[in-house]
Amino acid sequence: EADYIDAFKLYMDLGEEGNSVLIPYKPKKLKSGITDAVKRGASYLIIVGGEEKEKGNVILRDLSKKVQEEISFMDIKRRIKQLEERNGEE
Repeated sequence: EADYIDAFKLYMDLGEEGNSVLIPYKPKKLKSGITDAVKRGASYLIIVGGEEKEKGNVILRDLSKKVQEEISFMDIKRRIKQLEERNGEE
């Protein structure tokens, strides 16, 4: 449940910056969460999990390139902005 609260805080922060953000009503298994995000046309998936959370990190998965990186929870907004700018140039 604590992971869900952290995810919701991140949802609110990203939404306030003008990002279109989806958050599942009920936590799902990772595979079904990825499938759902792809079906909804999401560009990125942020995974807030136990091991990463202990380190203060999240996983940011680029759904179009099918790559992911572990980054600091505090850097997520900056990193998404960088990726969006880079993808706009391609």
